[in-house]
Amino acid sequence: MEEESSMILTIKQQELLRYGISPSQIISQLERVLGNYKISELKQFAIITPIVLETDQKAFAELLKTAKVRNSEGKSYALRNFVEYEWGNRLKKISADVSGSYFSINLTEDVVQPNSEELISDIDQWANQNSLIQKISGRYFSDQENLKELVFILFISVVLLYFILSAQFESFWQPLIVIFTLPFGIMGAMIVLWIGGSSINIMSAIGMVVMLGIMVNDAILKVDTMNRNLKALEKKDKESVYEAVFSAGKIRLKPILMTSITTLLALSPVLLSGGLGAELQKPLVLAVMGGLTIGTFTALYFVPLVYFQVQKF
Repeated sequence: MEEESSMILTIKQQELLRYGISPSQIISQLERVLGNYKISELKQFAIITPIVLETDQKAFAELLKTAKVRNSEGKSYALRNFVEYEWGNRLKKISADVSGSYFSINLTEDVVQPNSEELISDIDQWANQNSLIQKISGRYFSDQENLKELVFILFISVVLLYFILSAQFESFWQPLIVIFTLPFGIMGAMIVLWIGGSSINIMSAIGMVVMLGIMVNDAILKVDTMNRNLKALEKKDKESVYEAVFSAGKIRLKPILMTSITTLLALSPVLLSGGLGAELQKPLVLAVMGGLTIGTFTALYFVPLVYFQVQKF
């Protein structure tokens, strides 16, 4: 909160009633004494700055002595009889939105995380001491809730993916090969996000979901191709499995590389452009590029290797 040194004026209501003077007269006279003569305004969008002509600098107490105010009977009285003043610190500005006025607090990097119980407790204590009602909200907290929902949806999707692939491959272990590629993609996305100076937020989480979809598709096609080759050989010995894996590698190499390279090239212009839109999309692009780079090597090497090691027995 920004504060500034201010003069705090208090109008004596009882004295006004005793002498028959209205508060508007006092305010009007104070504006004259303080030199608040408005000439014009400077308008810039929604900001209006008044242009004020100041009077000569004199002792404020002397001004209150010399300034007079008249009541309804025409009698004049010194302004100091109706005003009390003191110096103190007051808020420089008040922020407000549709929910009402609020006080902003700037958190520095050396404080605890905004979602910790310690900081929330400190804010509650500060609000109670100042007779305020506090509500902690903002983009950070809404993003945290959205991330939790996204993680839960991703978990449900992985479970459904396992059951669907189990029915398609007619196997309980082959879908695990596909699912075990997902952590590698997430790890690659996090590494690239860290290198690029981005954090895990809604945009990067969406990028991970997109990247995992591409990775799963490559792994599924690779496993399906190896199953078809092995079935065509009508043998399941070690040599037949090796031949099926080797043949599937040659068949699926170009499609996997083309999918990955075209996706990476299509996203690369976002990293080279500037502006607000590019900054918002940068975490998404980094997550997709990092995960897809690791995912490509996973589909080309990890999936065939695990398939061969399990299927040969």
